[in-house]
Amino acid sequence: MRRIGRVAGARGLAALLAGAAAMPAPAAAQEARTEYSMTFSEQRPGSRSAMRINIVYRSPGNRRAKPPALRAVLLELPQGTTLRGARLPACQATDADFRLLGRGACPGETRIGQGTLTAITGFGFPVDPFHTDVVIYNVPGGFAEVVFMPGSNTVLALDRAEVSGTEARLAPPETPGGPPDGRTAVRRIDLSFSPRYALTPVGCPKDARWHSRGTFDFADGTTVSDGASTPCVDHRAG
Repeated sequence: MRRIGRVAGARGLAALLAGAAAMPAPAAAQEARTEYSMTFSEQRPGSRSAMRINIVYRSPGNRRAKPPALRAVLLELPQGTTLRGARLPACQATDADFRLLGRGACPGETRIGQGTLTAITGFGFPVDPFHTDVVIYNVPGGFAEVVFMPGSNTVLALDRAEVSGTEARLAPPETPGGPPDGRTAVRRIDLSFSPRYALTPVGCPKDARWHSRGTFDFADGTTVSDGASTPCVDHRAG
């Protein structure tokens, strides 16, 4: 992960040596906010492939504490990726429809993925961590992540991603919670998209990796960008 911050300079080699023993671990290690992973199940270019996105959010300086709430997420998939939402049946349900009908709001053929989401309310044990189910539906202009109480039809939250080319933009809803900020924060989200939704890029770079990036805006005003890669095979090699 790349973390942008200010680093104070020390005057003189003696000052650096004197302070070295007392210096804390690097800020990037102490204040890691995200662990982002995006992978394809298929390594061949131009192939239908399952797509997995895994993100862990942490509090700066304390990996076990409640992380800041999210305001926005930008997912930049590998260049050349094709998302086939426009070619698939789309669910026309409104937000009100989802809350009223739950999993019955959309035809089965519009379901393009599933996953889990773990949240931290701030109320502590036994409420936290709070585990939920996620169902992903193809909708006009993108996809909807609908968060359910595990094994139920009760909708807890809904986030609609706007898809343009290889980019997906999300604006996670503000959900009430406990201390210290009165919000519920996401700790971890694991999503798996159906192979019928995505095609891998048509080419394989020289390093045999497809690269992606996630950018995350937090309610405390911090923005973090985190890269990931997934292997590919150049079928022309050899």
